[in-house]
Amino acid sequence: MAREVSAVSSLAQLAKLPVGWFVAGVEAMAAVAHRAQQLYDQSVDAAIGMQPGAAAMAAAPVQAAEAVLRSALAREPMQSGGREAPAAWSGGPGGAEPAGLLDLHFVVRLLSNPATNTQEVIGFLTFKNRIDDSLFAGPPSEKTAYFTLRIEGLTAINVANTGNVRVQLRPPGPHLNIYLHEAPDNDWSRPEGFSQGKLVASYHERVAQLVDMGPTAESTATFDLVDGAEFTFKGRTYDFRRDTPNGVTAVSYFSMTPLATGLARFPEALSGAGVGYAIAAPRRRTAVREDELTGTFTDTIVQPARTFKAQFTFVPGGGMAGSTYAIDGSLAVANGVWRCTGRRQFSLTFSFLGYDRGTTFVRLRVRASIVLNESFDEYSGTGQMDYYDATGKVINSIRAPVSGKRMLPEPLPPG
Repeated sequence: MAREVSAVSSLAQLAKLPVGWFVAGVEAMAAVAHRAQQLYDQSVDAAIGMQPGAAAMAAAPVQAAEAVLRSALAREPMQSGGREAPAAWSGGPGGAEPAGLLDLHFVVRLLSNPATNTQEVIGFLTFKNRIDDSLFAGPPSEKTAYFTLRIEGLTAINVANTGNVRVQLRPPGPHLNIYLHEAPDNDWSRPEGFSQGKLVASYHERVAQLVDMGPTAESTATFDLVDGAEFTFKGRTYDFRRDTPNGVTAVSYFSMTPLATGLARFPEALSGAGVGYAIAAPRRRTAVREDELTGTFTDTIVQPARTFKAQFTFVPGGGMAGSTYAIDGSLAVANGVWRCTGRRQFSLTFSFLGYDRGTTFVRLRVRASIVLNESFDEYSGTGQMDYYDATGKVINSIRAPVSGKRMLPEPLPPG
């Protein structure tokens, strides 16, 4: 019996580990959960079997699960004091934060008008990953916050027959905008002031739900990043587009005791706070494989005499089409092919037709070698442009750098 008690004691010690600390991502959590289930099953089987060596059989998975948990905790990205994540967690595509990493802390108020069923959120950031300096110009409050946020035009739809809880859904569309204030002077009684700084990030709310449990409520919302701007804060440069290029999932908690605001438009407010986690890149935004080039890119071509734009669409199987404007202002359309030459490396050949005195001919043939970045959203390389006359003679050749940026679907702006 002593051996079985020892195994159960080890299990109890394992349960005391601070597993709630880590938000290392879905894969780490899944590994821990799977190992914990194995631990439980094997420990129980060994204990009730009462056979020689049962305790040793139970202890082995306990020790293995402890190792898994301690390994995950050792890689915990939520460092105190706003420090950046360890090097093991800084390798996301294009420098982006890994999925599941805590990116934001915020304090908010949900302004509401029950008569019109309209809502608005205002608030401020208390933490931003990668920013070490204080986010306040004085004692922390809305008045001293350098970074504020605002979501306008919210509406709610009640879900019927939800038992002892009240559930509300928010239709997609509103934008979460984050602003930087050089000289903070915000006040809960002036909602418009929370959107009067420099706009540094704009997120489109894709889906949101609020669960009212009586004294408190929980809100979860997913936001896609649609715009942003590089900014300088206390001598250092930052960019939300680098940190969370795929958006954030925000989890907020509210007191359901309304506050009187004194505002005619929104007479009530719920006070709350929450966190935001980085979202992983959706598969639809990347190439299917490292040997496949698909999607539409806006290309920048730098020539000695001019720099111009072109757009190209690459389709599975090796076809491509594109368009630009010639130097005389006429529309030029290209057709061509692509093929993979290595890991994220591709060669392109495409041409533009010309017309002269009743003759159609290849006016420009382009051959290029490009490399996709690790997040599959940009490429760079070199192109050789050969210009021909109607007889097929090369009359000019230019070799120039090329770069392209993937076009992504964007939501319809509000209004």
